[in-house]
Amino acid sequence: MRPVKADKNARELEKAIFNFYYDKENVGATAVLNSVKRGIENNIMVIVPIEKPRNTKKTMNVRFRRLPVGNEGKYFIPVFTSQKELKKGKPTSVMVQPLKELLENVDKWADCIGFVVNPWGDKLMMDREMIKLVLGYTPKSHISFIKGSVDELYVNAIVKPVAEGECGTGSVKLTELEAPSEVDYLISASAPDYSEDEEAAKLLASCYKNALDAAFEKGCVSVAFPFLSAGANGFPAPIAADISMAAVFDWFEAHSDIVMDVYFCCHEYAEFVACKRIVDKIREKAKEQ
Repeated sequence: MRPVKADKNARELEKAIFNFYYDKENVGATAVLNSVKRGIENNIMVIVPIEKPRNTKKTMNVRFRRLPVGNEGKYFIPVFTSQKELKKGKPTSVMVQPLKELLENVDKWADCIGFVVNPWGDKLMMDREMIKLVLGYTPKSHISFIKGSVDELYVNAIVKPVAEGECGTGSVKLTELEAPSEVDYLISASAPDYSEDEEAAKLLASCYKNALDAAFEKGCVSVAFPFLSAGANGFPAPIAADISMAAVFDWFEAHSDIVMDVYFCCHEYAEFVACKRIVDKIREKAKEQ
């Protein structure tokens, strides 16, 4: 089998699926939906296993491989985002197809339930109901919070705190990371020490906004943050959470035409509790509206 060139949009989808499985309870499916729809809009190409072509005198018949479901002839069609995912299964002939074309033509295969993205690993099941949802979906920026470290996620950029000497307080510095890496950029942020005056809060908010600006300028669509200034810098977790999430939501509002997937990584339990409290408040407010 000849190597298949990697598709950037397929790689982004692969990252979003990994992050979903990393902490399904808290991440949710928004980033995955964003990645699928973003990919469709940008002609994402996927690898589709095929049965060995049968030559006839007039034409060559090609049929997608199938994953049977039950005993009534129903099946899913497997598709893959990369050769790495494909090689987790048995060797097979393949062809490369636009995902949009596959989804829009699912009705042509009466017994096809839908598609499975990367069935041998962290998979995404796309039945007909899911396909309709995706095709009509409007991507949106969002925040997910997880229990873990920024080093464990697959995103375009991760943010880490640095000493003030590397850049001014409230400022950031972006560094491109060498391949192979599941992360493209490291954004170093100089976060302030805790103080009850407004200046410290403004500087902390600036870290988040400047980091998102830097990521966007490089074409990033996903960023993972720790809770800057919490812990060693003395900010109580609830205060750090309030400032950080407000800063990101403000950035979303100021860039309403941009879709950015933001992950907050809660290293300490107090951070997780503070973040959950904010999310619960947002959900309650949404119910009231």
